[in-house]
Amino acid sequence: MRFGTDNLCQWSNSIKKKGESEISTRARSIIFFAFALLASCGIDSNKQGRKELFVPENGYISLNMPLDSLRAGSLSTKTTHPIYIKAMQEIWDDVGINIDFVLPYKYKTKGEVLMECKNQKLMKELIFGSTSCGKYQRKLQHCGTCVPCLVRRAAFLKNNMSDTTEGGYFKENLQYSYSKDVAAAAMAVVQYEKYGIESLVKSVLSFAKGEERNLYLGVIERGLIEIGTLLKEHSII
Repeated sequence: MRFGTDNLCQWSNSIKKKGESEISTRARSIIFFAFALLASCGIDSNKQGRKELFVPENGYISLNMPLDSLRAGSLSTKTTHPIYIKAMQEIWDDVGINIDFVLPYKYKTKGEVLMECKNQKLMKELIFGSTSCGKYQRKLQHCGTCVPCLVRRAAFLKNNMSDTTEGGYFKENLQYSYSKDVAAAAMAVVQYEKYGIESLVKSVLSFAKGEERNLYLGVIERGLIEIGTLLKEHSII
């Protein structure tokens, strides 16, 4: 079987497991990678005998810096984090999977990704039907207050786009959301504005050195500024 522009392939299953189900999307990236690996079977390798797997995640969400000291571990998932991607690459290389992970937006915020999209017309036609929410499965609607939702809404605001997300947000007005994520984001923005970005980052970028660290530091700072603009728009800070 070969894939191409004229072929549409859909994978479906009726797999069910006993016990409680995981309602978060923490593990979805590895599933996406598995499907991409399967799809790659129908794509020719380059001259070096390798293929490329593009991961179109923005740098701010990939790093997903904890917004306060209580949001470490599973509260700030990192399934496209540089360390995670590096580990996946090493595993694939070791077992003979000749595919290279490519993250073209790893130094970009979500707002910058939208701004630099070369086909603005198509992007604006499709973007509001996309899903960003980390809790979408719970209500089949964007919650509006989780970190991915805040990043999404901030990106639209940065680009002066009227947010017509399909289905809207469960919490449209952030001021009355009583969300721990919104509170954590607000405290992070206030700390950044008072003490600078290094006061927040601390050991988050310990894996990066030199210019690479500066690039990651820049995307964290600009991403936080985007979120801060959103929170100020809603009179949170």
